[in-house]
Amino acid sequence: RRVDHCQAAPWLDRQHPAHAATSAELGRLYLATDHYDNAKNALFHAVDADTAAFGENSLPVARDEIYLGEIYLERMELHSAIDNLKKALRTQKAILGDGHPDLARTLNSLAAAYYYGAEYDKAFAAQRDALIIDLETKEPFNDEDAEVADFNNLGALAMKTGDARAAVEHYLAAINIEKLKPGANPLRMASLRHNLAEAHEKLGDDPAALAAYSESLKLMRWSLGLVKICSVTPNSAMRPRCMKAVWSDIRAACCMLCVTIMIVTVGASSATSSSMRAVAIGSSAEVG
Repeated sequence: RRVDHCQAAPWLDRQHPAHAATSAELGRLYLATDHYDNAKNALFHAVDADTAAFGENSLPVARDEIYLGEIYLERMELHSAIDNLKKALRTQKAILGDGHPDLARTLNSLAAAYYYGAEYDKAFAAQRDALIIDLETKEPFNDEDAEVADFNNLGALAMKTGDARAAVEHYLAAINIEKLKPGANPLRMASLRHNLAEAHEKLGDDPAALAAYSESLKLMRWSLGLVKICSVTPNSAMRPRCMKAVWSDIRAACCMLCVTIMIVTVGASSATSSSMRAVAIGSSAEVG
């Protein structure tokens, strides 16, 4: 059922900050349900009300600009996304300082906008800065999921610029963090292994690529409740043909099942709290 953000708190004036906060959160809910025009209208109202109440260079307006930037990013309106996110980032830095954890989310979204706009140097700089903040953030605010996404994104950028060796290092760093987390996510680990396999394959390291693809496939099949893959009998006469067939089957299955992973991660992240990071960029499999 559609909720009118103008009637969210009818006893308050339309320009009251409470209206703005409600409109901002409602805009995110509209975004999560793919109602982009409604989302933008709600955020436009939030920006106007917060600007009137707190001034243009305030944290509430920066919050609204971030949400607007993420809406534009979802719609691939990259210039508008970058403009809103850069404006929000300037405000956050001026008020919170360069190392505040809230900046990491904005930098991550900005990196994604640059990535999809093929501005890879700018994307790398923004993603690197997000990683530095995430690594320096102390408990209880440290978000290991964010660190995993940061390293995955740097790996994707390295792949895009042809540096597969750096991509391997970044993907391994993400995997090592994910492995040590309490309650590590097997689907996320599967997508990381898949990305690592692509980097190894790009380097021409077929044994390492096959091992990573195999591990990714096992994790995905187990997570999704599919039948366990049959092992190949180690017969020397059969091995060349069997290994070629297994390689083909693993790559095909990984490509199909990674679509499921992206649907799961993107769908799960779109309606999360305001502290949740934007959807991470990636290669074939994305980590949210």
